[in-house]
Amino acid sequence: MTDKKEREILYIGLKMVNGSKEELISRIEDFLEVNKDARVYCDHVTLEFKPAEDSEILKWVKENEGRTIKVLAEKYGIDINECGEVCAFGILFDEDVPCRNEIPHVTLTCTGNRKPVESNNIKEKEWKEIIPFELDTEVCIWYK
Repeated sequence: MTDKKEREILYIGLKMVNGSKEELISRIEDFLEVNKDARVYCDHVTLEFKPAEDSEILKWVKENEGRTIKVLAEKYGIDINECGEVCAFGILFDEDVPCRNEIPHVTLTCTGNRKPVESNNIKEKEWKEIIPFELDTEVCIWYK
C-alpha cells in the first residue's frame, strides 16, 4: 500500500465532526425548499483544491491537521440554472483560517447535473444572511 505522504492530495479542508453534518442537514429546510431529488452533501469546507506542494494553505493544514475548529454558518446561497441548482451555507471562521475560495462555504445540496464544486459560482448578491449557528470541524487532508 502507498504511504499517504506519497499519495496525491485531492483537496484540503475542514471536515464536519461532532454532529455538525447532522446539524446542517436538519437546518437546510429552515432556509430552502429541498427538491426530493437533491443530492445532500453537508460534509466539509474546501480550503484548497489540488494544492501545490509549496501552498501556504497546505502548510497551514499540515501544521493543524486533526485539530478541531469552530466555525459559523452565517448565510445561505443558491445558484440556479438550466442544469439544476446548487445550495450552500457560507462559513465564517472564528480564527485565522486560510482559504482559497472567495466565499468559504459548505455545499448543502445539488440537483440535476450540478456538481458540488459549482457552489463556488454562487454570486455575492445570491447569498442571504441568517442567524449564525456554530459547527465543529476538523482540519483534514483528502487524498486521491
